[in-house]
Amino acid sequence: MAEPHWKTVQTPPQTERLPKGLGWPHQLEAGGVLVHFGRFSNSQAFGKEQESKAERYLQAQGLKLLCRNYRSRNGEIDLIMSDSNTLVFIEVRYRRSKQFGGAIDSVTAAKQKRIRLTAAQYLQSHPRLQSCACRFDVIGLTHTQAVTAHAAELRFDWIKNAFY
Repeated sequence: MAEPHWKTVQTPPQTERLPKGLGWPHQLEAGGVLVHFGRFSNSQAFGKEQESKAERYLQAQGLKLLCRNYRSRNGEIDLIMSDSNTLVFIEVRYRRSKQFGGAIDSVTAAKQKRIRLTAAQYLQSHPRLQSCACRFDVIGLTHTQAVTAHAAELRFDWIKNAFY
């Protein structure tokens, strides 16, 4: 289940208020409790849930999680895992159907470039991993066609060495 996109934090009675117009995260104060509404939309929460499903699938295939949602100024890598002695940078893509192209097809050349640059940043910040072999995988999640709406299953298409 996806984590809620808000959190409640106990604050001292004298809370410093943000100037008008500065609202991220939104803050509502009532009785010494400050409520933060983060930036996650329903689609972002849904995306995180799909990434978690892909992570569990890959762990069942023997990969070990090193990092999730690594961000740099160049972009984000959904999952960084190890497969034996290989460092694997994984892009997770989800599509409800293949009507407008599959999940795998949605990883454009520009997206591949951003992933490569972000991976280089990750390696620069983790010198002990620089000597590891690396690869870029894409895992596509698509709902299969089902006889009934409730019987639809998730299909995992995992492409190792999807790009260089």
